[in-house]
Amino acid sequence: FEARITVWTAPLQQITTKIRVAGIDAPEISKLKAGCDKEIELGKAAAEQAKALLLNKLVVITSVKPDQYGTRVVGSIYLPESNLNYGQLMLELGFVKHYKHKESLCNTTTTTTTQNQDVN
Repeated sequence: FEARITVWTAPLQQITTKIRVAGIDAPEISKLKAGCDKEIELGKAAAEQAKALLLNKLVVITSVKPDQYGTRVVGSIYLPESNLNYGQLMLELGFVKHYKHKESLCNTTTTTTTQNQDVN
């Protein structure tokens, strides 16, 4: 996702950057990247849940480092209002899989609810 972040340096800086959530792999929503229509459907559900949890919310990003391509940063995202790890929450809700898990979403029978889930 893309976020406007405040960098805690002197003086404080606000930047906008792309952030990859550490440890998770979300389904693709692009027909060019997705393996099948099911993955696109799951990706759209995951994106809606992410918006419900993150849009215009204050979050804490820790363990920040550049990704392997240098085009975004990787970090762990925490929701301070509920003290939850966003990546772990999305795993528990079934919207994403572990990053190192290589099984295709197109070969599984896993279903994910498409309704936003209230976690507060």
